[in-house]
Parts: sequence; C-alpha cells; structure tokens
Amino acid sequence: MALGFNTSGRSRDGFKLELKGLSDLTRKLEGRIRRMEQGILRKACKAFAEPIRADAERRARALISPRIEIGVEIKIRGDAATVKIGPRGDYFYLFFFEYGYWIRTKRKGPKIRWVNPRPTMRPAYDAHREEGLAAMEKILLDAFGEELPAAA
Repeated sequence: MALGFNTSGRSRDGFKLELKGLSDLTRKLEGRIRRMEQGILRKACKAFAEPIRADAERRARALISPRIEIGVEIKIRGDAATVKIGPRGDYFYLFFFEYGYWIRTKRKGPKIRWVNPRPTMRPAYDAHREEGLAAMEKILLDAFGEELPAAA
C-alpha cells in the first residue's frame, strides 16, 4: 500500500492536495475491524458456552465416566457464529446415554429391554442458558455499547 500526496503549486484558492491509495487503506481498515468484531464475538460465545460446558462435564463424569471431557467448538462465518458443546475425543456412545437405547439381555432370542436415558447435555443447557446469555450480553455491551440494535 502506498499512500501518496501530490501537492501542486499555489493557486488563487490555496493549495491543492491529492491523496492516492485511500481505497487500499480503507480495505485494510475494514479487514482489521472485521477481525476485531469476530474476536469479540468469539469471546462472547465462549462466555455463553462455559457454564453449560462445565455443568455438562460434571454431570457426564458423575453419571457415565470420570474420564469424559466436554469441549466447545466455535465457528464464525462473517457475522454469524455457531457454538457446539459436546464430548471431546471418541465418545460416540454418549449419544446412547443421552437418549436411551435398547439392549439384548440374552445372547440368543428376543429378550430385549430398554435402558433409560441419563441425559447430561440438555439439563445443563436448560439450567445455565440464561446465565450464559447474560454473560454473552455483558461482553457485547461492553464492546459495542450503544451500537447494538435493540432486541425486537
């Protein structure tokens, strides 16, 4: 980027100043502003997810296994963010504990019984959703203040 100045001689109205390269400067500033906004949005999403993640991990460790870790994945595309809270690693079987499952009680034959669900994620979300939203709102208000649109 080159920002150039071109001043011509003195005229009757004063000096003439010509700036070149403002489009490059504008584009770079817009990129920095976008990255700053995304950083603040990421921080707000982490604040939203943390109380839910902590409670879900506590419940999963108590009900299922003490080795389970619950993690947070945040994806930001433009001005939209997606927050996923779930188990880290290869804990695919947690789905069965969350929603329940059928199990065969005998090696052969139709003896099948239903195992009741032991949910961890949904109760954690229901218990801490408001707390997470309040934390998210506080971060966004601190960062943007009066610039946020009013909720309809």
